[in-house]
Amino acid sequence: MNIASQQDFAELDLNTRVSELVRRSAVTCVPETTLEKVFKLMDQTSAGSIVVVKDGRLEGILTRYDLIRRILVPKVDQSTPISEVMSRGVHYVQADTLVIDATLTMARLGIRHLPVLRDGQMIGMVSERDLVAYQRTSLRGLSVTIARAKRLEDLKQASKRVIDMAQRMLSQGLGATSLARMVSHLNDAMTRRVIEIIEEKHEGNHAEPLPPWVWLALGSEGREEQTVATDQDNAIIFAGDGDLYRDRFMAFAERINKGLAEIGFPLCKGGVMAMNPKWCRNRVEWREEITNWFEKPTPEAVLDSHTFLDFRPLAGDVGLADDLRKWVLAEMPKHPRFMRAVAEDSLRNSVNQLPKLFWLTGIARWLRRKGLKVEWMSPKEIDIKKWGTAPVVAWARALGQAIGTKALSTDGRIVALFEAGKLQRSEVQRYREAFDLVQRFRLRAQLTSVGQDNVLNLDALSLHDVQKLTDALATLTHLRQSVGLSFRI
Repeated sequence: MNIASQQDFAELDLNTRVSELVRRSAVTCVPETTLEKVFKLMDQTSAGSIVVVKDGRLEGILTRYDLIRRILVPKVDQSTPISEVMSRGVHYVQADTLVIDATLTMARLGIRHLPVLRDGQMIGMVSERDLVAYQRTSLRGLSVTIARAKRLEDLKQASKRVIDMAQRMLSQGLGATSLARMVSHLNDAMTRRVIEIIEEKHEGNHAEPLPPWVWLALGSEGREEQTVATDQDNAIIFAGDGDLYRDRFMAFAERINKGLAEIGFPLCKGGVMAMNPKWCRNRVEWREEITNWFEKPTPEAVLDSHTFLDFRPLAGDVGLADDLRKWVLAEMPKHPRFMRAVAEDSLRNSVNQLPKLFWLTGIARWLRRKGLKVEWMSPKEIDIKKWGTAPVVAWARALGQAIGTKALSTDGRIVALFEAGKLQRSEVQRYREAFDLVQRFRLRAQLTSVGQDNVLNLDALSLHDVQKLTDALATLTHLRQSVGLSFRI
């Protein structure tokens, strides 16, 4: 692809779909094609990869980066069919995937090519170069910088770059849902690197190695909804005897928690961190604790479940987390009283209903400039987390648990409700757009406010923006009604 002859990717709209980057069909062959023919085909087309298909289905891929390791070094005969050396289990993206999401997929998987599918048929291929060229600051480049960091100070500088990138992308129009995923991806990478740095030092101080363990992200990081102003929420699952290893794991986790604080993630004021015994348990103890939540859904148990059950593994033996997730999904439907308690708890909160008569907002602003307090007429500011995003997260969680979805993000849970036949397509689209907009205003508040991370100054917005926010909050209120109807509360 000749980038110079195409649009300026550095200025490309960040909400662009991957299909808009596909300029030609992918080079394909069948599994029986010999390597000799494959090489000639790639040379003739100047292709960086070739996709193997059979009966319209993706079977595998071979890239230029595979040639040395898989073919030249082992001296594979050129009469060998490509099926014997290709990579299987091909990752792909749908045509309507956002460019930023495809970029995140590539960075997370460490791959350089992605087939693009529409209605199950491949329409072309996008490469790492295609995707990262749209933005001068390469996401993968920052990921590499994080992965190669040798000191916590290096990661502290990287965390500042993440905030700068988020601010720039927000101003350029990137949707808040995608931006939150991007921030979470980079924060994941920084967390993993902190753990690696601490682990190297920790292992040198102990002759006996620790049993298998996994570091979990909880809360908004677990849902991949992390914003730029956030503290730590994490936990550990470990194998082995709890009484024998807990103190060692807590000491290990304390160094990680303090390391994360050093690079810019404050310690959790509520103590939801792996260095505390409540959040550092072996796999048997975690099952016992969760069973206790399910069987005795007290307000404290429900709150703890909100914090923990959106967990996502970041480092260590992810199998420990996967096993617990499978168990939770199988066990939760057996406890309808717990799910009802979660639903009832979610209904305690509501989004703020701003005045729909916008002339009142204009009058209130004029009166405030005169020194009068008229918050009753139209508020000057709003805690956009407390009265905006948090209730929606809780409603989506309650509804998601009721259908047993594996999705953790609020957006993913809303989509799952449509797939389960609980919501109409038009409803889902409205909810997703409304939540994305409210999240966008929350990010704006965090990037512009000082000392009040989630307080949005409504008077600083245009009346048009206030109207959009008002409409979005009103739309999301209907999701609250869905909870009531679903659980008959």
